Amino acid sequence: MIHYYFLSKVATKVLLVTLAVTSCSRDSTKTRLKTTDFETTPSSTLDTEGTREQQDIPYAISVSCARGAPIVATGGADGRITVWNSLSGTATKEIMAGADLKDIGFSPDDRTLFSVGEYGHGIRTWDIAGGSPIWTSSSKEDGTDCSFSACYSKDGTRMAVALCDLDLVVVDSSTGRIRTRMNGKIAGSRIRNGVEAYEISFTPNGEQVLTPYRESEIGVWDVATGNLEASMGEHHDTVTSVVVHPSGNGFFSVGLDELIIHWQTAENAPMQKIAGGSNGLLSFAFSSSGDVLASLSGDGTINVWGLKNGTTIEKLDVRTVAEGASEICFTADGRNILAGGWQPFLWEIREDRKKLLGVPSTDSSDRDADGDKGPARDDGKEGDD
Repeated sequence: MIHYYFLSKVATKVLLVTLAVTSCSRDSTKTRLKTTDFETTPSSTLDTEGTREQQDIPYAISVSCARGAPIVATGGADGRITVWNSLSGTATKEIMAGADLKDIGFSPDDRTLFSVGEYGHGIRTWDIAGGSPIWTSSSKEDGTDCSFSACYSKDGTRMAVALCDLDLVVVDSSTGRIRTRMNGKIAGSRIRNGVEAYEISFTPNGEQVLTPYRESEIGVWDVATGNLEASMGEHHDTVTSVVVHPSGNGFFSVGLDELIIHWQTAENAPMQKIAGGSNGLLSFAFSSSGDVLASLSGDGTINVWGLKNGTTIEKLDVRTVAEGASEICFTADGRNILAGGWQPFLWEIREDRKKLLGVPSTDSSDRDADGDKGPARDDGKEGDD
């Protein structure tokens, strides 16, 4: 996912807005949702009442949430990646990745970050604990000097990278060596209201990569052969994001036609269509349980949906807080949504409260958060809240 400018200082404010909704932990039975058909009109709107206090605050052009540790990251065009403790609201690490940054992402074990970008930035991976580079791939000959989106495979051994020449490559995540170059071109990113949106995913078994393809299609690319296995065309406008469900039960796509489509992986057939948002959908994310999902609209709102029981939970208006946001993600505990933009923020779905990143938390529930330590590996245990 891509944007233009970045959150330049550790002390830059990130608003945390909370709702009186039962927390969405890994225990899906604790998520209270109505058992009704899908509603395409969210139940209510939360006005964050935030304003951009400093006009020179650069954009957070990309955000990422760790899968098993309480950390999130923001990055931008000045090349700075900031890693935050999502519980205490403090910055734990700053990494100077280099200019023209376009996308960042955590590895499955939460110990490494990738960064990709244009004009020589190339593809880079970083050790989060030390803030040091692991490898860089930036060659004009193979096109890796310019890229705009990437993702890790589920086992973390490979990365899929969308290059600026619209080639799609799969690289070894430990060395950066190209394993496969796809035999065809992917769709390029599209700009809506100054926001450039694009997201790709591996299938759970790591055998295919899912990307936007042509104008309004999804391409399924075979990692072993590099061939296009299938293309799906149920969208009526540009596809911006393709995300696999945490359970591995199908994948979802969103596009500028304001549709969310649930696809069955085995048959590449649509199982469900949801009309939601306005002015196009730019990004899409699941909570760790997979029961709650969120979609970011081009009009600056985030719809939160209950997938299991099929209702909308909330509509968050972030236009005055995260203007120009292009990407969202859920924190590892499923309680928070992180969005980029002029003033990136966390929205917490639990006991009503607000706080700012960079300001020490006084909440007793956050006392176990140690912002000075590097991310821990996910132990696979279920949440107990």
